[in-house]
Amino acid sequence: MGIIYMKIIRWIRQVFVVKMKIKRKVSYIYLVDCHRILTDEMDDRFRNYLKYSLKHFSSAEAFLTEFKELSLSRNQTRITIYVDTHINESADGEKHIKKFVETLKELDPGMNILLVSTQKEGEGMRKIKIPASFTIIQNNENTMLILTNYIMGVISGENLERKYLASRLLIIVFLLFILASLLFAAISYFLLPQYF
Repeated sequence: MGIIYMKIIRWIRQVFVVKMKIKRKVSYIYLVDCHRILTDEMDDRFRNYLKYSLKHFSSAEAFLTEFKELSLSRNQTRITIYVDTHINESADGEKHIKKFVETLKELDPGMNILLVSTQKEGEGMRKIKIPASFTIIQNNENTMLILTNYIMGVISGENLERKYLASRLLIIVFLLFILASLLFAAISYFLLPQYF
């Protein structure tokens, strides 16, 4: 009886664990950079095509037009980096950013958005009231380190969340199997007592 249980458990493990195994997926990074301020550095930093898919856009409108046509999967990590040079110059810059973020959140609520402001801290960075999952950093000598840490943190967090959900599903399936086995044994004991 123990050998049969071991074979069944091995079979469940092979079927479910292989299907639920989290493979390294490509993380999609969208860079909206009108003046190509970070484009070359981002290309150098994220050139591994097996891990990252980096796409450049010259305007927010071009990005939104192409993004609307994409078919998205829940299991893909998506990060948008928006480099803006006019955020503090007028209220129109702030409205433009708010509209861009709100449109993007409507299209994909799971999108991680990062705004890189080219304005200096002394020029008075405004507080922008925009939905969650939105981070603002300033363009300085540490920008690439901050971007890299942010991107790696988002990718690691989403991978951990997927692995957690997969492990919970495996535990639920295993407990259901144990419950079904006990139920089967109890029914067999009452219906066929001569075999026990």
